[in-house]
Amino acid sequence: MYKILLAASLLLLLGAGTAIAQQVVIHIGQTFSSEDGNAAYDEDGVRNGTVIWRGGAVHVVYNYQVYGTTEFPNPVFVIPPSAIVKFAQTFSTNGGITWTPAFDGRITAQGFNFPVENVTLRIEGATITDIRDDAEGGDTNGDGNASTPSLWGQLRFSGSPRDAVRNSTVKYCIAIGHIGSMEFSSNMFTTFGGFVPTSITDPIVLNASPRFTGNTFQRSPQAGYYALDLRGMTPIVENNTFRDSIPQYAIRVGPAREFSDGRTGNTIGPSSGTIVISNNRIETTQGISLSAWGLDQDSLYSKGATIRAEIRGNGLRALRNNGGRALYLAFAAEAAVSGNDVSNYYQPVAFFFDPQSAAGNRTQCALRINNNRFSTEGANPNFGGVGWFPPPTSPAALNNVLIDMKNNYWGDPSGPLDTTASDGRSNPRGRGLSVGTNRIDYVPFVGGAVPPQRD
Repeated sequence: MYKILLAASLLLLLGAGTAIAQQVVIHIGQTFSSEDGNAAYDEDGVRNGTVIWRGGAVHVVYNYQVYGTTEFPNPVFVIPPSAIVKFAQTFSTNGGITWTPAFDGRITAQGFNFPVENVTLRIEGATITDIRDDAEGGDTNGDGNASTPSLWGQLRFSGSPRDAVRNSTVKYCIAIGHIGSMEFSSNMFTTFGGFVPTSITDPIVLNASPRFTGNTFQRSPQAGYYALDLRGMTPIVENNTFRDSIPQYAIRVGPAREFSDGRTGNTIGPSSGTIVISNNRIETTQGISLSAWGLDQDSLYSKGATIRAEIRGNGLRALRNNGGRALYLAFAAEAAVSGNDVSNYYQPVAFFFDPQSAAGNRTQCALRINNNRFSTEGANPNFGGVGWFPPPTSPAALNNVLIDMKNNYWGDPSGPLDTTASDGRSNPRGRGLSVGTNRIDYVPFVGGAVPPQRD
């Protein structure tokens, strides 16, 4: 265990060559309990179940665990404004100060008992990054330009609604998980992996309602996750910016199992509440997915999950030509999709329909997709601007179930292209997005009315 406080070990160049010292605090080998009340680590120097790290210092960390004890079962851990946290793996002073970069460093809320909602973890105005990131706090590992930062471990929250991340920057974080009904506001998540819902041993906090407001998300080119994977929850995602070219969706919501394996009694959620995704700027290869967890996807809707969603006022535009899907919506969801502006996607809107599931046997659809503006830019006319292909023998098709897409602008005042009349609607002269052979109720549409057929 190292209990080392290095003062004046970094030089920051400010203004015209002015140099000031910046503290470096080493937390490797330390625990929350050992730091509580220790003035070398804890700002208030009082053993009281609350640890506040020093603002303005560089903190070097590896697998730092926050947990309750019999003495203090409800611990509070705060990373304060202007603190810089750098993840490393090992520490030594043999012939100098060296750190080995970590690919599995983390800050983890462990808890005293399971579940761990007794723990509070707050990050306020701080920076979380890799030790090789010389742009934050200088050359902390002392290797000059010999190493460059890359994705490291994770932030694992307690699942408590008292957790919060505000006005902070998170860089090179491969995964952020186990979030409850907590707040993420005015943060920058850059060159990071994404928010992940669960693992086999780490459950989703089902029915949680995390709030994401005013954040910017930009994933690393090496990222393999959705920027926000919030399945099993009813999040509020408002006024955020998503900007990258990663092939996965920016936002994914919908039903999920509490654990990702197939254990008996594995609870499915959410069971109540409404998902809200509004007024976001989404410039990613794929936009918003309202689908499900696992391979059975739509069938989860018939196994206890209740999905209600409002997706409104978002601007979606792929950064590169022919992005993927902008809106991917489960047929079984109850969703109001309105006021969105969609452009430069291969498929501006598509629907997931599983004819093998109970949801596939529904004879009505609760999706309402109205007052949106769809562009033909980037859309593939051969594939169809709208994707939904229910088998003709399915109950949905046999009962002529239509998806409500009235009062949308389809990319041209003449309306969508519909060359068939099998569902009672036809618009062969439409120059907007193609609805193919799909059962879409698009009348009336913005820009005009269906022109009369001519012989």
